[in-house]
Amino acid sequence: MKNPILTIMKKELARFFGDKKLIVSILMPGILIYVMYTFMGSAMSDMFTTEETYIPQVAVMNLPASLEGSDNMVGVIYTAFDNAEDLKNSVREQICDAGVVFPENFDEAIASYDVTSGTAAPNVEVYYNTSSTNSQTAYNLMISLLDSYESGLSNKFDINASYDPDSADSYDMAEATDLTASIFSMMMPMLLIMFLFTGCMAVAPESIAGEKERGTLYTILVTPLKRTHLAIGKIAALAVVALFSGASSFIGTMLALPKLMGGMDDSVSAALYSM
Repeated sequence: MKNPILTIMKKELARFFGDKKLIVSILMPGILIYVMYTFMGSAMSDMFTTEETYIPQVAVMNLPASLEGSDNMVGVIYTAFDNAEDLKNSVREQICDAGVVFPENFDEAIASYDVTSGTAAPNVEVYYNTSSTNSQTAYNLMISLLDSYESGLSNKFDINASYDPDSADSYDMAEATDLTASIFSMMMPMLLIMFLFTGCMAVAPESIAGEKERGTLYTILVTPLKRTHLAIGKIAALAVVALFSGASSFIGTMLALPKLMGGMDDSVSAALYSM
């Protein structure tokens, strides 16, 4: 043999690409990734978007008379609460989408507040639950409505002035288990793709055990060929097959990732790879 390693490589590659089953096992990971991620993108789009007809359910405490029926508070269904803990529990248990606690005598407080006094302005607290899409939507809406109302009062009150994400008394009512579940749901696609990228493992046993079962391995071993050349030739051929399998998976991922990130929204495209 002029080049025994190259000869073994050619033999292995001819066997790999001459077997339809092996070709399917190489290409299948990329196809599965594309189909799975496209399907997941559509499902996640439905999961993390709010219906256009949805009306937020907001728990309020000490709602001032100046805001009752105000244009700043339209598009929301309000439920009055007399106790702050009950209000928080309603958000925590997702009975209400968000909770807003106004200071007592809010109208009088902002009427008498002097912006130049240097004292803290009356603080409006808005509670929400990040494990619920509707809660986050309601929270953003309430922040927007209150900001709009505040702009007409020359900054006479604050919203979540004492916000501390690390505090035990945070305005986010999501439980630790809810956040953990969200993190694991984001990790699952990565774990799945790690398993799918092992497509080359389907052809590796066939290269040794399969050849031994067919009896061709013994024929090769009686030829004037070093066993190191045989091993290197097989490893090199498997490396080529692994590259094809990895390329198939990469192409499937590249084509499906925009759909996974943006659901079926065409505004997210393959252009994200240049960012």
